[in-house]
This record gives sequence, structure tokens and C-alpha cells, in this order.
Amino acid sequence: MGHEIRACVLGRGALAVLAWACMGASPVTGVSGTVRMSPAGPGPQRAGEPGAAPYRGAAVQLRDARGSVVARATTDEQGQFTLVVPAGTYEVRVDVRNAAWPRCEAVEATVHANQIARVAIVCDSGMR
Repeated sequence: MGHEIRACVLGRGALAVLAWACMGASPVTGVSGTVRMSPAGPGPQRAGEPGAAPYRGAAVQLRDARGSVVARATTDEQGQFTLVVPAGTYEVRVDVRNAAWPRCEAVEATVHANQIARVAIVCDSGMR
């Protein structure tokens, strides 16, 4: 029998409510993370200014070993996302739709049964 892949986009406290919101009381397996944009603004950084900002509305893709997209999510206001997927190894990417900027790194996530793999993606905004 095949695995059902479901995507849930949740903000802060997502892990606390993920089991109830996405799968009832079942154990949860998936990928959760943040996408940030750096630098956060043009020009030189001033002391005390954040170097990165949440990337709101980023299109996150989870790809399997063959490169096929198996799940998608959109980041929330804090740049966070959560995807419920079966155990396995995935590549997590931000789809920038062939735009020159931002440039986002792809990261690997190894998901174990009944666990949430955490990832952090940093995108280069191109601002200097």
C-alpha cells in the first residue's frame, strides 16, 4: 500500500499542533524548517541590525532521490514551513522560478520514522 503525502503550513508552535492538525493523534514524520533571506537590506550592515530576514511566501519543494517533487509548501510570515512525508532522504529546495535572484541553497533532509527533520535554508537576496 502506498504512502499518503500531506503538506501542512504552520507557524510558531507548529510541532505542538502538527499531530492534531495534520494526522490526528498519530506519530508525525516529516520535515520542518525556516527559509531566510540575507542580506536583509541594501548597503552596509549597521551594528545590531539583523543580517537575515524571514522569507515570507517562499515556495518550498521536497524532492526524492530521482529528483521528483513529492511535496510542496509555502512559508508563513516567519519563513517557516512543515511537510508531513514518509521516512526517507530528501532534497529541500526553494523554487525561485528561474529568477536570477534570490539564490537559495538546497539542503538534504534525512527523515526518520516518527520524527521531524529540521532544516534551515538561507537565500542570497542579491542586495549589496
